[in-house]
Amino acid sequence: MRKFLMLLMMLGLICLNAAALAGAPAAENNAANAVQCPFSERLNKVAAEENGAKAAVLYVNNANTTYDADIDRVVLENVQAALKTSACEYIDGTEFLGQLNENGIADITQAERADIADVFKGSGVDYVVLVQVEPFVRKEKVTVFTLGKEMTAVVPFKIFDVKSGKYIYNGKFTELAKDSSVIGDVGNKSVALKALETVNAKISGVITSRMAQVKN
Repeated sequence: MRKFLMLLMMLGLICLNAAALAGAPAAENNAANAVQCPFSERLNKVAAEENGAKAAVLYVNNANTTYDADIDRVVLENVQAALKTSACEYIDGTEFLGQLNENGIADITQAERADIADVFKGSGVDYVVLVQVEPFVRKEKVTVFTLGKEMTAVVPFKIFDVKSGKYIYNGKFTELAKDSSVIGDVGNKSVALKALETVNAKISGVITSRMAQVKN
């Protein structure tokens, strides 16, 4: 009888161990998913799905620098973050930009409202965000003790409401950044990106404030 009870206990332990091992991968997967998708990001995604607003971003970089990739990254990441904060789904507008070009509009800042509305008709897009980085204006500043540089960023920026056919915002940001050194020349890239930081802050402010106005 005792041997029979011992056998039952051993079988019970084996079953418990098997169940624990089976559950471990699922728990690890759940933990991994939680790390990969922060709560704030999931919350913004749910809000965007409930809101249903889609914003297509038409972006052009005319700066023509050796660090264009860095310019693209800081500008687009900033716009995407601002749209998430406003519970809008980010849509890559490259395809629509190509359609505007095919319609003879090489400069998006010169596009008429009717031109934009025509391209986005029936697309399901609610808002169009147009961002264009113009060539930086550079100035050298030389004193007795230092070598300095000024870089001015010029960024036309628009937000178009497809449904109403009107601009929510239509403007241009012009921001100056400067830096100097006593031991050598200052690089263009660091000063240019510094100017873009100020532009990005203003773009974020416009997106969040104007989107809040049209949604309320």
